[in-house]
Amino acid sequence: MKASDVMSAPVITVRPDTTVRALAALLSERRISGVPVLEGEQLVGIVSEADLLRRRGAGQPPARRARDIMTHEVETVAPGTPVADIAALLEGRGIKRVPVLQEGQVVGIVSRSNLVQALAAQPAPQAPHPEDDDVIRASLLAELERQPWWRPADSNVIVTDGVVHYWGALDYEDQREAARTAAQNIPGVQRVEDHRFPARAPTSAAAEPATQIRRAVERGHSKHGLVDSWHSFSFGNYYDPAHMAYGPLRALNEKCIQAGAGSTTYGQRNVEVITYVLEGAFGHEDSMDNSATVIPGGVQRISAGSGVRRSELSRLESGPTRFLQIWLEPEREGGMPGHEQKHFAAPEKRGRLRLIASPDGRADSLRIDQDACIYAGLFDGAERAELNIEPGRRSYVHVARGRAVVNGHPLGEGDALKSGGGTLAIEGGQEAEVLVLDLP
Repeated sequence: MKASDVMSAPVITVRPDTTVRALAALLSERRISGVPVLEGEQLVGIVSEADLLRRRGAGQPPARRARDIMTHEVETVAPGTPVADIAALLEGRGIKRVPVLQEGQVVGIVSRSNLVQALAAQPAPQAPHPEDDDVIRASLLAELERQPWWRPADSNVIVTDGVVHYWGALDYEDQREAARTAAQNIPGVQRVEDHRFPARAPTSAAAEPATQIRRAVERGHSKHGLVDSWHSFSFGNYYDPAHMAYGPLRALNEKCIQAGAGSTTYGQRNVEVITYVLEGAFGHEDSMDNSATVIPGGVQRISAGSGVRRSELSRLESGPTRFLQIWLEPEREGGMPGHEQKHFAAPEKRGRLRLIASPDGRADSLRIDQDACIYAGLFDGAERAELNIEPGRRSYVHVARGRAVVNGHPLGEGDALKSGGGTLAIEGGQEAEVLVLDLP
């Protein structure tokens, strides 16, 4: 067995300017004892529980950021390093974890708990078949990564002699059965053992702050080839315990795809995906035989339901395609996959909030399987609009471009505002394009 067989991947990381308070919350929330520090994609340090407790001594400035307390000299291993060598390294250096580097990039992390998990997964009477286990694990991870409910940063998969072991955390108990089914569909799997514990229950609407501003510069960022993404909520490899799901809103990503680029085909299920195009030509193809091009003003809804495979690309010969992508949990799981697309011209949104998605498709809006409404508006100068959010519900306002004032709060491009029930007032626009989500 080697590092790549037992490591946790992708890795939860932080930046050098991450606050000590945020670091403590992250370690507590994720039940981990340390986290690598990256500057760009380069490993520059690691912060452990011991570093947090040690902080700085008397006479020194208070430790406020990761860079103030991190260990700079970090032991690392390669994906092919044998587990026995890793165990010896951890024991010899008195450390609890070691990042796994491939071509200078962090691709995983092996902790003492990973080694214990691997040991627990070892069968006594039979010799392992590492080649077969490698194939099973690779196939299973590829399948899991296509599922919207899979949390790779919180889970680990170990395959030993055909037995799949899941370790880590999960959001809902029904995901346990979904993960078991995914494994049982992989040839060569003999048995599935799920050791994961339930993650902390989502924060209720009543416990959330009445008003909270999310600045564009605070969002997570990822880059895959010619595709840039900015994440308002924890998504993929980006994790921030202060910005998880907001009610049924699981993700709001701003994506920019360069001409001719796009994603590979991937699978989704049990999620409503609403794509709002800002610039360029968004191309979509799926396993329902839909092939579409969405231009600015266009909005697309994909109901993944029981499962759909899809790909995204830019259909421009030059210049970027930029769009917002909203992920909502559906009210019902396992429904029939579906596709819908509409165009909302600028005059329909000028100086007002135009309903673009709703549970019943009223006002010629897209129909979504969730008790949520999405509005879009264009505001400039003296243009002003109000929207009443019923008591007990919540709202999420995202400025897609330009600037606007929402309930007295100035927001710039990419900024967002969370609030509870009451009146939303949007004014003071400067070439602003705004999305409003009315959520349960």
